[in-house]
Amino acid sequence: MKLGKTLFFGSLICLAIAACQKNGTSQSDEAILTTGKWQVSDATVTIPGTALIIDVYDSIPSCIRDNFYAFAADSTVTIDEGATKCNSASPQTVTGNWKLLNNNTQLQTIDPISGANANLTLVEINSNDMKVQDTTTYNYGGLNVNVTATVTFKHIN
Repeated sequence: MKLGKTLFFGSLICLAIAACQKNGTSQSDEAILTTGKWQVSDATVTIPGTALIIDVYDSIPSCIRDNFYAFAADSTVTIDEGATKCNSASPQTVTGNWKLLNNNTQLQTIDPISGANANLTLVEINSNDMKVQDTTTYNYGGLNVNVTATVTFKHIN
């Protein structure tokens, strides 16, 4: 679980671009976020300025893809391992914190393991999907490469 959450939050931290696309409904983003649970349904990586989009969803281990995230109105998020765990010794759930920032254009998560903050661009949120992005620089063989990761979550009951 520790590796899975660290990997997940690391992936999210590796994700920031785009303007916020509001859903046009009267329900607030916070109300949408705190209703039900969310599960990763898509993940891509792009190099800004290129047309290259790499689908990385299938490379996420199934023991992480079945995890779900429940955001509560008290600014806590519960991360549940789902049906399968990456490490059987890991707890079924852990709790971190979250908040919406900058007029709901950013979702800040606080990793329950490391305490590290991730300020993710909230690209879209509606009653069906939530999409977040983050851009980070990777050193690849001595070359610094900017990479934008986009993760989409589906709303589940």
